[in-house]
Amino acid sequence: MTGPDPDGSPAHAAIRVRRVAGARGVDPDAVRALVDDATSGRDLGSIGAPHVRVPGLDLALDRGFGRV
Repeated sequence: MTGPDPDGSPAHAAIRVRRVAGARGVDPDAVRALVDDATSGRDLGSIGAPHVRVPGLDLALDRGFGRV
């Protein structure tokens, strides 16, 4: 899911789930669960937007399914 920004949008991550799952040969639901785990809510409860911690997600994908 690597991108130039360390935080990405949940919508963008959701679009890439099938491609990442296919590249790693795993069930899209397993990738989706890792995306959900790496998603944070708004900062301070009301500021900003929900975001995916991309570096942490990439590490979780490598640990769970091996490097591509």
